Amino acid sequence: MKRRGFTLVELAIVIAILGILAMYAIPKYQGMVEEARTAQAKAQLGTVRSALAIYYAKNSGKFPASLDGSFFLQTEMYPQLKQPMLMEQLVRATQ
Repeated sequence: MKRRGFTLVELAIVIAILGILAMYAIPKYQGMVEEARTAQAKAQLGTVRSALAIYYAKNSGKFPASLDGSFFLQTEMYPQLKQPMLMEQLVRATQ
C-alpha cells in the first residue's frame, strides 16, 4: 500500500516552522521600511539643497525671499522637479 500526501502532523510541523520564521522576518522587514523612508527623506532634502544652490548661483548670490512653494514651480531651474510626485512632496513640505 503506497502512501500519498502528507499527514496532519507533518503539515502542522511545517506551519509551526513557517510561523517561527515569520516571527523573526516581519520585525526586520518593518525596520527596513523605516530605513527606506529615512533614506527617501534625506534624498529629497538633498534635492532641495541642490535646487537652492542652483538658484543662488543663477541669481547673483541671492536666496529666494520665501520658500512658499512657488520656487519649486520653476522646473527649468531643476529638471528633476518635473516629476509630479516629487514636486507635490516638495511644495507640501514648504507650506
